[in-house]
Amino acid sequence: MHPDKFVHASKHEKEISDEHSRRLNESYKTLSEPFLRAKYLLKILGESETKEKDLDPSSLMEMMEWNERVSEMSSKEELTAEKTTVQNEIDGVMKELGKQFAEKSLDGVRTNITRLSYLYSLRTLIDNRLESMMGV
Repeated sequence: MHPDKFVHASKHEKEISDEHSRRLNESYKTLSEPFLRAKYLLKILGESETKEKDLDPSSLMEMMEWNERVSEMSSKEELTAEKTTVQNEIDGVMKELGKQFAEKSLDGVRTNITRLSYLYSLRTLIDNRLESMMGV
């Protein structure tokens, strides 16, 4: 399957090898990243893709306010502390997600996958702000 093993193969065999290699890498990424794995498991269970509506209005407002607070932070120390807070929240949601999958509480799974999506975006925002402060 590895493309290096098909150096002397026909064009068609190389294309097949490349496609299998791409799918294998994509599968590995999906299974190794908890957020992507949770979304995939939900899909396997026949559930639809998560949407914004999976968060109740108060949780959605909380995420928007949190995002705004991060946008207003001006020091590296504030952002670093907030990143730790966000990561702790992600870790807590991941634990809850594991319980919900075990209990087959798919509504809760969808809600927490949506929440994770917002938290990962928030963490990325913090990382980007920290990078810009460091001149990277």
